[in-house]
Amino acid sequence: MQKLFLESLRKALAGHSSSKQLTESAAIACVKLSKACTYINWEDHSVIFLLVQSIVMDLKALLFNPTKPVPRGTGCQSADMDLMIDCFVSCFRISPHNNQHFKKIPFSGSIKGELQEGKSITVSGRVLPEAKRFCVILQCGSTPDANYALYFNPNYESGSEYTVANTKQDNSWGPEEILKLALFPKGNPFELQILVTSKSYKISVNGIHVMDYMHRIPFNMVDTIVVDGMVEVKTISFQDPMAGGLTQGITNTFLHTLRQFRVANSPTSIMAIPPFLPPPQDPMPYKTNINGGLWAGKNISIQGLVNPEPYRFKINLRHKDGIAFHYNPRFDENTVVRNNRTVDEWCLEERSGEMPFQKEKIFQMIISCDPQQYNVFVNGKQVCTFKHRFTKLWEIDALEVSGDLSLTDVYA
Repeated sequence: MQKLFLESLRKALAGHSSSKQLTESAAIACVKLSKACTYINWEDHSVIFLLVQSIVMDLKALLFNPTKPVPRGTGCQSADMDLMIDCFVSCFRISPHNNQHFKKIPFSGSIKGELQEGKSITVSGRVLPEAKRFCVILQCGSTPDANYALYFNPNYESGSEYTVANTKQDNSWGPEEILKLALFPKGNPFELQILVTSKSYKISVNGIHVMDYMHRIPFNMVDTIVVDGMVEVKTISFQDPMAGGLTQGITNTFLHTLRQFRVANSPTSIMAIPPFLPPPQDPMPYKTNINGGLWAGKNISIQGLVNPEPYRFKINLRHKDGIAFHYNPRFDENTVVRNNRTVDEWCLEERSGEMPFQKEKIFQMIISCDPQQYNVFVNGKQVCTFKHRFTKLWEIDALEVSGDLSLTDVYA
């Protein structure tokens, strides 16, 4: 039965089926198989991996043939585009050459353009099961004696995990800052984000803020990132919210980038992929759950684009009986209102501080929860605080965004 199914897929992809619907179904099935293969180690010689390798040429010929496009008719353009994107990304990822290229450790890469306030660096990967230590270094130059502005070093050699942060200048180490936390379990994936602010690097692991490392070397002298040790690197990306969107990516997958690509309904336009891609627009209003609620150290990241003629937009952190934190930029009043709401009434407004948003400008906003208050950052600068009025943080389990903006990314 399995052999018959696989043979029918091959025939349909190769154009040997008289049914257009069967050909379309075969293409969808094969793309899903290709996506499944991206979670398989190619060195395991899985049967599914070998199957996909045998059909991938027929699949690409079917989906990316400009003389005989695959579109399924009016109303399906978005689904067709997603299908082609999934195929393109999967084919890239299941190539052993591409998969291995950025796993080579140590990895050293240049950061195009100097660091600046609001720029963030995200490193995602996996700690090897037998790891003793690894490090992520922001350094000034690529020579062996380069200064380290930030040396971030998870260490397992003592039997329990801890992380050291430090700076090396003129071949001399400064005082260590130590985090005695299990942030990077062996064998597990991770996402490390370093956000540049005027005073410090704000460091988060898997969406949780873990430390502020104060600058000892001016951040605009940093031009190189190094990853070394017992770790696999999946992606390294740099984002400048003031410039808008992804400015440089070092990655073994175009998954997120390609999903940002939206073009006109031309069957050949997929072939002309621009170097930097505009992000998608999530529909308004937007609502998502905050799994596990809030806690001290939890960060919520929101990236978006303010509309050309904005009136207002709002961001709410909700619990079952009301709103714990209401953040409401009002362009008609050139101010930001902050408040909370009980079941049936609003409480005392706070309006101090600047208006950090501009029309038709992309922004990155981070709401960082600490034990006493919310700290709000926009484009790397802290713009306000809001004392907790609803203190059962674990019950705050929903994020709402609505109004005159388009979202490009939300991490809650």
